[in-house]
This record gives sequence, structure tokens and C-alpha cells, in this order.
Amino acid sequence: MKNYKLILSLAMVISLAMFSCTGNNSTGSELDDPSDSTTVDQNGEVSSDSGDGSENSSSSVVTVCGFETTDSEWSYVVKTADATEEGTTELTYQIEGDNLVILQKETTNGTGSSMVCGLQGSTENVMDFYDDGSYIKITKCEGRTFIGNITITKEGFFANNSLEDFHATVVNSCKIANGLAEAPEISTAKLVTTCDFSVETDFWEYSYGDSSSYTTQGYVFDGEDMSSYRHEITAMDYAECLAITPIANENTHCIDAGLLKRSGSGTSVTAEKKQGFFDARQNDCKEYIIEDENDDELEGDDSEEETEEIE
Repeated sequence: MKNYKLILSLAMVISLAMFSCTGNNSTGSELDDPSDSTTVDQNGEVSSDSGDGSENSSSSVVTVCGFETTDSEWSYVVKTADATEEGTTELTYQIEGDNLVILQKETTNGTGSSMVCGLQGSTENVMDFYDDGSYIKITKCEGRTFIGNITITKEGFFANNSLEDFHATVVNSCKIANGLAEAPEISTAKLVTTCDFSVETDFWEYSYGDSSSYTTQGYVFDGEDMSSYRHEITAMDYAECLAITPIANENTHCIDAGLLKRSGSGTSVTAEKKQGFFDARQNDCKEYIIEDENDDELEGDDSEEETEEIE
């Protein structure tokens, strides 16, 4: 009898030990191995190491920003944030012959998104930024998460732009978005513009500022009315711009040159009053050019005075 109890006790101990080992293995298969690690090198290669000492058995390498000029799609993701919103923008470039189609999917959460989704609900809203079908945004909400799907169409883009040069620009933006490259410094050289538009034409435009931040002012006359537009551009890399612009809208969004803020208005101008209106607009343009020239002269004078004092 004693032998029977001893054998039964040993059997129970062995069973519990086996169950314990099986349970540990099961839990380990469900959780990530703490020895696993993921690294990104300067070339954008993401490597995952299993930590088991083997070189090839369970490791993988994925190249970030590794899309080629021969690929029909180039994609990367930008983390976005500002004072009230944060999220991501998934960016995809589609190459269709000479045409370029850019797809952007904004996903944001924050005070503004919550408010918009509370009002919009589950309905879709369609916006045409330029009234010509070149920049379409469709928004919807999933709970309090705001989702914007943007389609930017540039017909004939590659007829005038090198595919290789544009590819290099997109790869660089992708690397900036992933912390693999630093954004370039923007020059603050004065912007060169002229006021040589004439009253005989129905389109007048001029720019002022410098290459880092400038404004383009334009006027369009249709025979009875004069519409005007104002584009304020802060030059930066496209990925930089997306990162600080969680939600694009008709008045503030990213373009190739950087962050665009635009506004417009209209006024009644008859053909008889066109000359007077033109004279006022051209004088405005000339004042900006004179101010720029005076600034340059003052900077030159200051440098000369400083040189004399040092001597």
C-alpha cells in the first residue's frame, strides 16, 4: 500500500511538471519574445533579430523608402501633429504614363476631429479644392476618428519633369519622414520679381518676399469683375509640410513648394475703370520691389559701418 501511494505521488509530480512546461511554452508563443529586436540603419533597412543566435533562420530585412523608378507605386507614411490633432498620413504616388496621381489618407484624432465628427457623423463630404478636379478630398468619420482621402491628379507631369529626378525627391522626403535624413536648409535669398504685367492683359501676378517665405498676389479680369487671390508659401520639404499639417483644407495644405495658405476675393471692375485699378495694383507691386532694394542698401550700409568701426 505504501508503495502504491509512493508511485501515485511521483506520477502526480511528474504530471504537474509536464503541465507547467507546456503552459510556459504556450504563453511564450502568444507573447513577443523579449529577445526579439528591430533596428533601422542609415540606408533605411529594417532588420528583425530573433535573438536565438542564428543568422538566417528567423531574421528578415525590409527596406524603408526602397521603391524604385520602375515601380508603378511609391508609398510611405508620415506621422502628423499640431497643437490639437495627431495621426498619420499615408502617402502613395501612382505613376500612370506621363500622369502622376498622388493619394493621401489622413487619419487624425483630437479636439478638432472630435468636433467635426460629432457634426458630420457617418456621412461623406466631398470637396474640390481648385474647382477643376485636380485636388479632390473625401472625408468621413469612424467614431471620433477623422479620415480624409485626397486624390491629387497632375496630368502630363512627366512630360515636363524627369522621372529619375522626381523619384530622388520622393525618396529623400520618405527618408526625412522616417528620420533617415535631415530636411534641407532653405535659402533666405531675396525673391526676384517684376511688375511688367500690362493693362492690355486680363491676368496680373507678382511675388514678393524671399525664397524661404514669399507671397504671390494675382488678379484675373473677366470683363466685368476682378477676382484676386493671395498665396502665402512657406518653403519646406513635402514630408516636413505633411508632418505639421494633420488636416488639409482648401485654404491651408501642402504643395510641392511647401505649406500653402491661400485666400481670395472679388470686386466689380468695369472696363472703363480697369486702367485705374491696374495702376493701383502695379504701384503696389513696385512698392514691394523698392522696399526690397532699400533693405539691401541698408544691409550694405550696416556692413560698411561695422567694417569701419573694426578698423
